[in-house]
Amino acid sequence: MHATDDTRWIMELDRGATLAFSLRQGMVVVCHRGSVWLTEYHPGVDIVLAAGERHTTTVDGQVVISSRGAAQIAISPVSGLLAGHQRLRLIGKALARLNRRLQLGGKTHEHPGAGVHDGTRTPAC
Repeated sequence: MHATDDTRWIMELDRGATLAFSLRQGMVVVCHRGSVWLTEYHPGVDIVLAAGERHTTTVDGQVVISSRGAAQIAISPVSGLLAGHQRLRLIGKALARLNRRLQLGGKTHEHPGAGVHDGTRTPAC
């Protein structure tokens, strides 16, 4: 399955059920009941979510969810508030790097042409 930004799924999982998804960066997996094992293949993240816990995907890619018992999960786009918080964090990191470069008189150990962009993508709203 491929999830787009306007998709929302709520699923009941039996014990031992396994689901594989191709999810975009910034999608949120919430465990409403039970517990699930979540594997985000790139960058190789394994997380156990208990009822009430959530995980936001860090990159576009393959995610596998396995239930450890009967469970209910929801998959949805990141909320606008959280997306704004993530953007502010990225802007803060970029400003910190710019500040370091200015303190070094514009000299940097980065390769020529490197800017303040760190290569991470901001999530779509």
